[in-house]
Amino acid sequence: MAARDELLEQFLLEGRELVAAAGEELTALGGGAAGDPARLDSLFRAVHTLKGSAALFDLPGLTALLHAAESALEASRREGRLRADDAAAAIRAIDLTDAWLDALDGAGPTPALEAETEAAAALLQGAARAPAADAAQPSAGPPDWARALAEAAGLDGAGVAIRYRPARDAYFRGDDPLALVRSLPGLGHLRMAVTQPPDDPYDPFQCLLELQAVAAAPLADVRAVLRFVIDQAELAEVERFAAAATDAPEAGISARSVRVEARRLDELAAMADELVIAKNELLRRSGFSDAARGGDAAAGPLERIVADLHGSVMALRLTPLRPLFDRFPRRVRDIAASLGKDVEFVMSGEGVAVDKAVVEGLFTPLLHLIRNALDHGIERPTVRRAAGKPERARLALSAVSHGDTVTVELADDGAGIDVGRIRQAALSRGLISAAGAASLPDDEAVLLVFTPGFSTADQVSDLSGRGVGMDAVRAEVARLGGRVSLDNRPGQGLSVRLTLPARVVLTKVLVIEAGGQRFGAPLEAVAEMHQVAPAEISEVRAGRAYVRRDSVIPLLGLAALLGLNAAERDAGPIAVLTVDAGGERIGIEVERVAERMEAPLRPMAGLLTGFPGVLGTILQADGQVLLVLDLAELAQRGGGA
Repeated sequence: MAARDELLEQFLLEGRELVAAAGEELTALGGGAAGDPARLDSLFRAVHTLKGSAALFDLPGLTALLHAAESALEASRREGRLRADDAAAAIRAIDLTDAWLDALDGAGPTPALEAETEAAAALLQGAARAPAADAAQPSAGPPDWARALAEAAGLDGAGVAIRYRPARDAYFRGDDPLALVRSLPGLGHLRMAVTQPPDDPYDPFQCLLELQAVAAAPLADVRAVLRFVIDQAELAEVERFAAAATDAPEAGISARSVRVEARRLDELAAMADELVIAKNELLRRSGFSDAARGGDAAAGPLERIVADLHGSVMALRLTPLRPLFDRFPRRVRDIAASLGKDVEFVMSGEGVAVDKAVVEGLFTPLLHLIRNALDHGIERPTVRRAAGKPERARLALSAVSHGDTVTVELADDGAGIDVGRIRQAALSRGLISAAGAASLPDDEAVLLVFTPGFSTADQVSDLSGRGVGMDAVRAEVARLGGRVSLDNRPGQGLSVRLTLPARVVLTKVLVIEAGGQRFGAPLEAVAEMHQVAPAEISEVRAGRAYVRRDSVIPLLGLAALLGLNAAERDAGPIAVLTVDAGGERIGIEVERVAERMEAPLRPMAGLLTGFPGVLGTILQADGQVLLVLDLAELAQRGGGA
């Protein structure tokens, strides 16, 4: 079962890449390159490979569907152009394959998905079943050819006999039949023969080989090697030759890249986080001060090595956004066509690399945003023409990296958000009072779209109207440690920006005390740390202030900002952290600056998601959680900025 699980992980990883590649080729072929033979061949290879991989996992319905799509694409290749019917068959097969991958990665395929796949396969190929789905299944007993191979190899245990007849166009598909067979585990006997009739003229561009082999390996391992050509091979379990008889070369190992199971990367990242936590506790117990750590012969290198190790591990989790972005062009085209709208969809920044958790979690919120833009934002061609706009709308998906964060933006040139309609919808649903609606500024009224259950749609359709769009977007983005912002331009369009952490990084944090409790503050958010004598503080209206470098700086107490009772202190100088909030420098009084640490910052989760004034948490060595505060936001809220 363990071997099967590893194969499944490999299938899910490679399958998503192939689905993305096929989708990209379909988009290009449907956009004016229908006669491009290179793209047509690339699409065919992707479908062919998916079919071979699906056959490994006893998915007869999916295998039959992909076989039918492959046959349709083969007909288009002969004509030199992707026909409309064949394109529809490929699109249907790729969509269902994508659904199967999601199902296999989750709770498993549902009966509805299986029925839908079988119905689609039957529609594409009629009542006949694709024989390739069972071509590589072993028979009740080994056939004659398999017995002959076993006898030639010698008997000693169990093995697998293979008869592999490559497709005639194998060379054009990029297959290397001989190299593939040589990479079989435990290969100990190999025969090659030419299948061309003697009287036929020789064609050097066709593969006319038949390869027969015996491998001293489990059937599942042999299938794994032949998974991309499984429909061209016959396998039979037979008696194996003696292990000493094998003299086949070992399979080559790529030094350029290696695939690693995602679960193992997660475990490695968790261990790297724990190492950072243990390092912090070790240095604290050893009595190293913040100033002494960098220059100490032991503490300095330890901090540097742990930080470098953590950064390297987190870099392993970085994944380009391209596979995610490539899932949207065809969906945009299909949705726009169903709505009768002409939309140009452009993408940029696909090469930006972010943590794999961000890539995996962004699909649903981006799909919600795209549906909203196409259904609500972008007008129909006649409406756009009347407004003086081009009939063809523009929808742009982009990603820009900013250090340790990434901004993913979806922008359209549609009608934007009608603030008046937002107010009316909020009133009708009891989300706001009439007085509140009248006094609410436009920029705040726009944010009502994030209210759970809010919708301006008059009717429930396949795309919208149930009020589960924008609030789901914000919740999912917040779960990833990000935030959502809107740039509304009534009559001109709407931009939705998702700002997310590009990866988990070590954050330099000051551990401070307020109200007798410990909190964290990002060191980069603190403009200055100093002490202020009580005599230098003046009462200003309902607050306090002091003068530093000829500037008047408002002074706020962190305990009061957090709703805590300030601890008693002596009459000496007070510790102050100054932060930039809303373009103004503000001082925040703390009871003590305890220490400095470097640790991974985790976003808030569960009920605390989006909690104001808190950036995230840090797990300490004693198991306690340290809240890391957003001092600038707290200062703005407390100072009325």
